[in-house]
Amino acid sequence: MEERNSVIRRINSLLDQASHDDLLATEQFLENRIVKPVADNPEPKIGAEAEAAKDAPAGYATPEGASEGSTLLDALARSFIQLSSGEWGGWQCQFSSTAHLIPLPDAEVPPQMLYWGQAPVGYETLISEQATTDSRGHRRRHLKFFPDMGSASEETRAQVTCLERPLATVQGCLEASAFVLDAYDAASETYSLETIFVNPNTPEPTDNPTCKFKYATIARRTRVEFAIKVPFTSSISGPFRVSVERKWHSVGYSLPCSPLINTAGGSTRGIPSGLDLDDINSAVAASCFASPEIIGKDQSSEGQDDLLMLAVGISVRAGDTWLEVSRKARDGSEVIVRREFEVQEGHAVPIVKVHTWKK
Repeated sequence: MEERNSVIRRINSLLDQASHDDLLATEQFLENRIVKPVADNPEPKIGAEAEAAKDAPAGYATPEGASEGSTLLDALARSFIQLSSGEWGGWQCQFSSTAHLIPLPDAEVPPQMLYWGQAPVGYETLISEQATTDSRGHRRRHLKFFPDMGSASEETRAQVTCLERPLATVQGCLEASAFVLDAYDAASETYSLETIFVNPNTPEPTDNPTCKFKYATIARRTRVEFAIKVPFTSSISGPFRVSVERKWHSVGYSLPCSPLINTAGGSTRGIPSGLDLDDINSAVAASCFASPEIIGKDQSSEGQDDLLMLAVGISVRAGDTWLEVSRKARDGSEVIVRREFEVQEGHAVPIVKVHTWKK
């Protein structure tokens, strides 16, 4: 009875947000969770990439099949397919152009959290990702959850961002497991830059033992996103978005979200997600990597005015015609991704060359 009442509350929360057809689909989705609630579902087979890959949707490249008959894909693309495809959960924080941690807007934080000084400094995120050899290339659905004071069984709202891009746009370094996903917007004369540092060899238990559902960690990654204007200068305005994520399932788009999520790409308002706090916390399984103590503090390196140190070993440095994003591990090793911007005759947009190395 309690579960059915929870479903009714969820459906009522959708009445002002969706069309009639969407409501029917969402109602069916929630009713299915009454008959077979998440807690009773078998846990996904996530102990190894290949074991879960056999259940991947038809038409998608899998870790097993990515190297078979893939003469059009180089090793870097095959590696990206294997490492990126799956379900990811983590935290996203924003930093200013002076490397200050930017707090969440008060309007997005429940008044009780603000009153007690418990406002988080980042957003919990869930990312469904899949790379394929067909025309869809690389696609991602990014759910950013707003802070919530509700009970674990109550449905949460998320801001949804969806994107698709050709697999051919992927650059980077296979040995360093570092990838570059950049896009140019001619209307705003802006490059959107994304740098991904992946650590694929960390199969571990869930980070947080208090989670309701226990999902093993298949891989970890850190993503750094920001935009620059063209023509490029050594001055970067920010903000910088840093995301620390873990892969908890090898098959992308297997997260049991509300059908509303799949029709809400680009929405800036909170969409009922069909997920409760237990679902989210079990997938994220970690506390935020940033702490309130560093809000407003300059993280830039002493003696290196051009070096911005953000968090978790991430730093950004820029020169007149180049830009570097690097990640330093706890053992002192470092992966550096450099973009060089070359203006060539006959090209309105600078040619971007990417160089990656380890030290």
